[in-house]
Amino acid sequence: SYDNQDFVVLVAAGNDGDQGAETVGAPATGKNIISVGAGVQVTDFWTDAGAACDSCGNEDVAYFSSRGDTYDGRVKPEIIAPGIFVLSSDSTADSSVSCGLTYKAGTSMATPLLAGTAALVREYFYRGFYPTGGETSENAFVPMGALVKAVILHSAQDISDGTFCGSGQNCAAANGGTIQQAPDSTQGFGRSQLDAVLNFQSGRTFAVGDGHVLSHLGGCFSQIAAARVNYFLSSIANT
Repeated sequence: SYDNQDFVVLVAAGNDGDQGAETVGAPATGKNIISVGAGVQVTDFWTDAGAACDSCGNEDVAYFSSRGDTYDGRVKPEIIAPGIFVLSSDSTADSSVSCGLTYKAGTSMATPLLAGTAALVREYFYRGFYPTGGETSENAFVPMGALVKAVILHSAQDISDGTFCGSGQNCAAANGGTIQQAPDSTQGFGRSQLDAVLNFQSGRTFAVGDGHVLSHLGGCFSQIAAARVNYFLSSIANT
């Protein structure tokens, strides 16, 4: 992003957290990128999905999420987003066209969720929502990547009340490890919550809900909508 300073680069922290500290590997250790760890969805998500997750909540961190710090003492990962049981597109053995969906886990699932959050932050400035919270064309500008990164990190909410979950999606306190107060080598600066730093005149929050907004597009999009993608972005407020 040296030559294109409006770029924001996000990198998955890695999936070796069960091996202990200093398991975030390159390129997630880069100075100017955003390194993303994997968190756990809110309790209602697991109930609605009919999936098993013991004592899970959105202040927990997935057992596999790689932990910092870097060898030179910098905080990595920097931010947490949901990374377990995330609905994604599915491939076929013969590479034929498919609308199949499958649940996946990993910091590589958390990272695109946070990339979407970053895109919304960029749009916030690009469409002139700053500083009033309402869209005003005279206030519009193209933000630098450093500004988008700063907003993401300053939106982070401490999740030290949660647990670094044990294997098998077991987040009961007795089966996982404790999370220290942010900034911490497990949670970084915490879980992103955009309305903690951005003004929204309408009081709205960002979430990925049932996907009904996509249903009119037909094809695979309507199948995604029908599947009720009921996980929340790390930026959802008041959860």
